[in-house]
Amino acid sequence: MNKLKKFVLENIKEVKYSEFLPESNTIKSASKILNFNFGKQLNFYLKEYGYLSYKFIEFNGVNQKQKNNSDLVVQTLNLKKTFQITDKFVSFVDMGDGDYILVDENDNVYEFIPTESKEITSLNLKLEDFILQLFEKIS
Repeated sequence: MNKLKKFVLENIKEVKYSEFLPESNTIKSASKILNFNFGKQLNFYLKEYGYLSYKFIEFNGVNQKQKNNSDLVVQTLNLKKTFQITDKFVSFVDMGDGDYILVDENDNVYEFIPTESKEITSLNLKLEDFILQLFEKIS
């Protein structure tokens, strides 16, 4: 996640992250509620940033103030209730128009567009690469 750290530092005036970083017990609680083991990259992302936003893109996250009411937890639980196929993923981005970016326990990134199909499609990217690719695309 060194490339992400570098990008955040180089764009510190535009990149936003949580001022209420989640404590380890908050991350563990979210993991338990979601029945999901956060991968190394997602765990780093949560501990280091809580969430990230840059320009008009905001990634879901967890923060100490909202704890289990944070968007990553709430949106993932809502998706799991509606679409059982998402059970082994967390919702990382709501791209709008019913398009979701999901992450699995190994930090692999997927796209899920339930209005088009009930399939989850691999983007063949790890979490850090996905974040950087999207941030660089809108830079």
